[in-house]
Formats: sequence, structure tokens, C-alpha cells
Amino acid sequence: MRAWLLIIGIALGVAASALWQARHTEHEQGAADVSAAGHQQAASARDENTDAADAARVHLDADARALADIETAPAQATQLEVEQYTPGRVLDGGELLAALRERRAAREAMHAQQDLLATQRARLERLRGFAARGEITVARELNALELSVRREADVAATRAAQMAASDAQLRARWGATLAGADGLDARLAAGDAQLVEFAAPAQPRQVHVARDDQRAAALTGEVLGAAPAALGATPTSTWVALVVDTSLRVGMRVGVWVPAGAAIGGVLVPAQAIVWHGGAQWYYVEIAPGEFERRRLGASHRHALGIVVSDGLRAGSAVVVRGAQALLAEQLRQHIPSEDDD
Repeated sequence: MRAWLLIIGIALGVAASALWQARHTEHEQGAADVSAAGHQQAASARDENTDAADAARVHLDADARALADIETAPAQATQLEVEQYTPGRVLDGGELLAALRERRAAREAMHAQQDLLATQRARLERLRGFAARGEITVARELNALELSVRREADVAATRAAQMAASDAQLRARWGATLAGADGLDARLAAGDAQLVEFAAPAQPRQVHVARDDQRAAALTGEVLGAAPAALGATPTSTWVALVVDTSLRVGMRVGVWVPAGAAIGGVLVPAQAIVWHGGAQWYYVEIAPGEFERRRLGASHRHALGIVVSDGLRAGSAVVVRGAQALLAEQLRQHIPSEDDD
């Protein structure tokens, strides 16, 4: 009986030991699996980051670069005013010049007549003084001079009336601003300046004007003041600017960029440097010879001269200004899996 009890106890101990060892082995295997999974996930994350960095870059040798016609330019730091585009029209400055010259001639004639009248009046006063002292010999000359003074006074009044009429006509046709602009006739007579009218809510100090709507080729125009008439059917105020540009012709339609806000700072990138991919905008920077990195366009402001990038780009960086679309196509092609890839 004791022998059977001993045998049964040994059997139960062996079974319990085997069960514990089995559970311990299963726990260790589970921990090992978890650890292996963690290492695999971390490695996968590193691979994904590496792949993302690699996917954002594309390499071209010299031949491929020349074939794609890639051109870079250093990004320039800039401060640009926010602008609003509005169409403008070149006025007939010759008509205004003729009116200004007519008024100037009338003014000069009036002043000359006034000077002549003043001289004769001064002489008349001297002769009257001689006559008052009893000098009989001046009586005949005094009478003639008094008659001449009356005639010259009438002529002076006529000259003044002509001057006033010329000035009123000029102001009625061209407005008080252009009629009163100092030296405008001389500047128009030089032949290199043109008058451009445009619409804007308020009078700016200066504007930028260009033919063919090319902002990069625009020249600065000095705003003289209000235009004599509205431009088309616009309810907005119309202004006139003087632009020194010999290529402008009377009646020509031009582009006018009017300041419309505070200056914005950043790095200027030309609009042709931007490409679309995946619903976002990107640009390329050459980070090493033949090595191009695609960067997502972040905080920025669109301007007529390009894109002002305020985040993610340093001044002096070599931005791809031509061939960005070809770079994107080559980058996507390089990352298409081949048929032999698993």
C-alpha cells in the first residue's frame, strides 16, 4: 500500500513539473515574439523614413540633366508689397501737351503785357511829377502816354481773360490735378513719358505698369492724381500716372499693379518652379550636384512676381526654375517598382 502511494506521489510531481515547464516555455516564446515584433516595427519605421527621404530626392547625371533642360537659380530674399492688378489705358498726352502749351503761351503773353503796362505806368507817374513842378514841355508827352497806358491796360485785361479762359478749358478737360502739375508739359515734351489711367479705390503714391501684363517687366509710374473722367463703366475712382516708357502708345491697354497691403517678407520663388503632385504644391532644390530634393510648399504668399515662401527655404538655395515638371516625372518613374521586385 505504501509502495502504491509513493508511486502515485512521484507521478503527480512529474506531471506538475512538466505542466509548469510547458507554461514557462510558452511565456518566454510569447515575450520573444513580442520583442521580435517590436524590433521589426522599429526597423519598418526606419525603413519608411529612409524610403520617404529617398522618395523626395531624385538624381540626374549630366546628360540626363541637359536632356531635361534643368535650370536652377539662387532664391532671393525679398520684401514685396501686396498688390492688386487692374487694367489701364494709355492716354493721349499730345492733346494735354498742346493744352498746356496754349495756357503757357497765354500766361507768358499776359505777364509780358503786365510788365509793359507797369513800365508805362511808372513813366507816367514821373511825367506827372514833372508837370506838377510846372514843366510845360512834358504836357504833350504826358497826354500821349496817358492814352497809351489806357490802351495797354485794355490789352492787359484781354490777355488776362485769355489766360483765364485757357486755364478753365484745360481744367475742364483734364482736371485740376493735371492742369496744376508742375513741369508736366516739359516732361511730356521730352517724348519718353506717357500718361496711363487706371481705376483704384484710393490714390496710391506709385504704381507699376507694363504692356502684355508682364509684371517682371513693369516700370514704376508716378501717380499725378485724379483722372478727368471715369475709366469705362467702373464705379471706382480713376487716376493718372506718368510712366517713362517709350514702348507705350496712345490707346494701348496695359497692366497696372496697385499697392494693396503691407509688405510681405520671405524668399521669392518663380511661379514656374511650382509643381502639383498628390493634391499639394512642391518645388525642387538642388542640394548637391545632380541631387534634387522635392519640398512641399508651406507658408507662402502668391505675388505677381512669383511665390514668396516664408517657411522651409533659405535665401541662396538653388531652386529649380525650369524643368521642375520633368524632375517630378523622372522621380516618379524611378520609384515605380519593377516586375522583378517582390
